[in-house]
Amino acid sequence: MRLINTVGKWLENRLQIGAAVRETAQHPIARETASWFYVFGSAAFVVFLLQIVTGIMLALVYVPFRGRGLE
Repeated sequence: MRLINTVGKWLENRLQIGAAVRETAQHPIARETASWFYVFGSAAFVVFLLQIVTGIMLALVYVPFRGRGLE
């Protein structure tokens, strides 16, 4: 548990997003709108952002394979 706290403090010192994450996590949701569609919308957005970030990272390090007979 100490390692998780250390990493969390390290990230907070560099990114300073703790307040925004805390505010988002504590955001009240009205009972009428609390449905699976509400959850899937935000989950789809997070997955889309993850795909963009990993795609950019892959584009930065990808080197196409040049095998024999393909020249």
